Amino acid sequence: MTIHNAVEMYLDSCTASGKSSETVGSYRRTLVKLIEYMIMEHNICYIESILPVHVDGFKCARSGEVSATSLNLYLAHLRVFFSWCTEMRIIPENPFNGHIKVERSALRAKQTKPYDHVLNEDQFRQILYNEHPAGMHCKVYAFNRALLVLLITTGMRISALSQVTLADLDWTGSTIFVRSTKGGKSGDVPFVDVAKEAVAAYLSSGTRPFDANPSDPLFCGEKSVSGAYVPCTRESLSLRVERAVKGFCGVSGFHAHAMRHTCASLLANRGMPDREISVLLMHSSSGEGAAVTSRYITRDLSPIFRRANITFCEIANQHSATKCKCET
Repeated sequence: MTIHNAVEMYLDSCTASGKSSETVGSYRRTLVKLIEYMIMEHNICYIESILPVHVDGFKCARSGEVSATSLNLYLAHLRVFFSWCTEMRIIPENPFNGHIKVERSALRAKQTKPYDHVLNEDQFRQILYNEHPAGMHCKVYAFNRALLVLLITTGMRISALSQVTLADLDWTGSTIFVRSTKGGKSGDVPFVDVAKEAVAAYLSSGTRPFDANPSDPLFCGEKSVSGAYVPCTRESLSLRVERAVKGFCGVSGFHAHAMRHTCASLLANRGMPDREISVLLMHSSSGEGAAVTSRYITRDLSPIFRRANITFCEIANQHSATKCKCET
C-alpha cells in the first residue's frame, strides 16, 4: 500500500472516531511532511518499505527546521500513525521504535527559555491606531488590521478564525460563535468594542467580496464551483499575520499562534485571573485548563466577556486615535 493511501485511511478513521477537524488537520500536516520526505530523500512510496532508519532520518531532517517542542509533536503523530497501521495489519512491523525521540534535555531547555514572542500594549495600540505602513494599500490595511485585532482580542486559533462567517458575529450580544476548535469544542468568544470597530472598517473598505453571503467566511478565500466562497487557508492567513505584524510593529518572524499568547499576556498583565483567561481561550487539553473550562461551560460567561471588553478598551484608550490616510 502506498504511504498516501495509508495516511488517507488513517485520517478517515480519526474523523470517524470523533477527532475534530483541527486535530485531523494537524495530523495531516505532519503526515504530508512524512510522505514528501520519504519520496524525496529515499524514493519510498510504499509504507511497508519504511524502516526505523528512515523514520529516524525524518526526525533528524526536521530537527534543524523546527523547535524541540514541534519536533516532539511530529513524532507523537508518527508514533500513533504507525501503531494504527500495525494494528490494522497494513504493515507487518512498526518502524517507530523507542529510540526515535526528542531528548528530555532539549525539551526542558525549550520550556525554561523565556518566551518573548508576544506583543505588548504599545504594539497593540500601533495596530489599532498607527497609520498603515507605506506600500500597504488601504484595503490590505483594513483586512490586516481586522485580522490581527480579532486574533488578539479573542485568542482564537488561526484555523478557528478562518471558519468564522459573517453570520457568526453577534454585534448586539458582543459575541462571536466559534466552531470546531481544537478538541472539537464549539462556543462563543467575546466580540469586544475595538474588534467591532476594526471589523466594521474592514467590511466598509470593500475588501470582502461584494457578492459574499453572511454564511460565507468573514475572510473569504477563492470562490468554489458551487458559487460559495471557501475560507482562507490556515497557511495563507498565517503568512498574512507574519507580514502584517512586521508592517505594523516592525517585528519579524511573528507566528500566528503567538497572537493567542498575546491575548493571554495582555489580559493577565491587567489582572484578569488565570481561570478566566483559560475560559476565554477555550482550553481543551488535559490538565488544569480543561478542568477550569469544564466548570464554566454551563455558566453565564457574559461577566467574563465584559471584563475582557473593559480591559481591551482601557488599553486602547491610552492612545488618541489617528485616522488612516491612504491613497485610493
